[in-house]
Amino acid sequence: MRARSWIPAVVALLAYVLLWVAWAAGAPAVAAIDRALLDGAVSLAAGRPGWVQGWDAFCRAGSPAVLRVLLIAPIIWLGVRRRWRAALFLLVAGEGSGLVDTLAKALAQRPRPAGALVPAWGSSFPSGHALGTLVIVLAVLAVVLPHVGPRSRALLSAVGLLFAMAIGVGRVMLLVHHPSDVLAGWLLGYAFFTLCRGILGPSSTAARVPSPTTTAPSPSGASSTSPRRVRASRGGATRHETGDVADEADRPEDSDRTHRRGTHGE
Repeated sequence: MRARSWIPAVVALLAYVLLWVAWAAGAPAVAAIDRALLDGAVSLAAGRPGWVQGWDAFCRAGSPAVLRVLLIAPIIWLGVRRRWRAALFLLVAGEGSGLVDTLAKALAQRPRPAGALVPAWGSSFPSGHALGTLVIVLAVLAVVLPHVGPRSRALLSAVGLLFAMAIGVGRVMLLVHHPSDVLAGWLLGYAFFTLCRGILGPSSTAARVPSPTTTAPSPSGASSTSPRRVRASRGGATRHETGDVADEADRPEDSDRTHRRGTHGE
C-alpha cells in the first residue's frame, strides 16, 4: 500500500482520538452541540409514535448485524469464483468492524443519553451502527464499483453513503446516541475500512486492451500479420500491394518503359 493511501486513515483516526479526548475532558462545544441536536430529536419525536417506530424499524433493518448476515451470500459467491482476496476483504471488514466497535466502547465507557426512545445496550461512544454500517457499505462498494460503468458507479456510491448516513442520523433520532458518538463511529469506521482496503482490498480489474502487435484474422481466414501481400499479375510476374493500393515501383512494365525512354534519349 502506498504511503499516501494511509493519509486519510491517519487523519480520520486522529480526528476520532481528538473527539474522544474532547468528550472525556468535558469540552463545552461538544456538549453544547450534542445537547442541542438531542433536544431537536426530542421535539421531532414528541407526539409522533409513527416517527419513532419508523426510525426504529429502519435502524434495525440496516443494522450491522443484519448486514453481516447479508454479506455471507456475496462472500460465498466470490469464493466459488475463486476471488479469494475480495472474499477475505469482505469477511475481515464486515466481522472486524464488530470487534473494533466492541473494543472502542470498552475503552470509552460513555453513558448513553437519558430518555432513550428504544432499548439499547452497551456504552455509547462510538456508535456501533454508524461504524459498522459505514465499513460494510464502503467494503461492498470497493468490490462492486470497478465492475460497473461511471453512471452506475456514481448512483451506487450516492445510495450507499446516504444509507450509511441515515442509519447514523436514526440513532440520534431515537436518542440512543449522542451526535458525537455517531461522528466518532464514522471516523473510526472509515479509518478501519481504509486499513482493510490497503491490506486486503481487491484491485480494480480493468478491461484488457489488445496488444498493438496482435492482429485479428481477416474474414477470409488469411493471415494479417504482414501489411503487404503478394499476388500474381499478367505474364506470371508478381507485385506487392499495401492494402488496396498497388506499389507502382514493383510493376515490370514500368521498368520496360523506363528502359525504352533511355534508349531514345528521352
